[in-house]
Amino acid sequence: MEDERLYTHAGVEPGRPTSDRCLPDGHSPSYQVYLATGARARRIHYRMRYAVYCLETGFEAAERYPEGFERDIHDEHAAHFLVRMGGLYDGGRWVGAMRLIRPEAGPLPTMAAGHLFSDAFATPGVESPRVLEVSRLIARGSPERGSPRLLYHLCQAAQAYAEDHGYDFLLFMIRPALARLLQRHYIPIELCGEACDHRGLRLPFRAPTAESGLALSAWRRRLGLGNTPERPHYAQLAGHPPFPYRAAPGYKRCWRPRGYHAPRAMEVPCAG
Repeated sequence: MEDERLYTHAGVEPGRPTSDRCLPDGHSPSYQVYLATGARARRIHYRMRYAVYCLETGFEAAERYPEGFERDIHDEHAAHFLVRMGGLYDGGRWVGAMRLIRPEAGPLPTMAAGHLFSDAFATPGVESPRVLEVSRLIARGSPERGSPRLLYHLCQAAQAYAEDHGYDFLLFMIRPALARLLQRHYIPIELCGEACDHRGLRLPFRAPTAESGLALSAWRRRLGLGNTPERPHYAQLAGHPPFPYRAAPGYKRCWRPRGYHAPRAMEVPCAG
């Protein structure tokens, strides 16, 4: 799985939202978000980042990562997410990634850089709000680059993880184009610091976890995904098959000799 070839398309920052309803067969894409809990699954995440940030955009020097996995010190204290279009074993492909950095080993990267307002997370009744930083947001290989459905699933996974683990805010350091796109979909992001030049203009925004959940529910309905999700917003993936990679249900093993009649011919399995 981790050796799958990467078809890279960097960024999820178009100037306007696009539609997910124009695949050749007339069907909308099916996305599943996975939380990479095992080393093999995280290698898929690191390789996707290498393809985008080192090979596609040149944001990172490829020679720093001779093994082809882009990673840094924040990965030790981060939750890594992957988005797959289609199933794990029926021709699907990885189309998105994201990591959420936890403040376990010190200030979050954007906080440490000193770009935030002094009262960026001041909240009445909350002495010390817990903040989670969204980082390495990638979309690639989707039917339409910057698909709002794919972006919805990434944002929904971030909000669900923050809610599940008791974080009050999500912190973004993003380009103005992505900020406009999130605002267009009514995600309640608020400017919480000064602009900086980091591989182009970047702006820090905060999004309250609870309010974001309400906005994402409305976004979900606008996408035609219904009021209640049929499955959790993300599933855990260690990188190993969730079932023995043998016979599928209904598979009947039988044996028959091969077509030629050599002495002591090897017998091979077939589906009956």
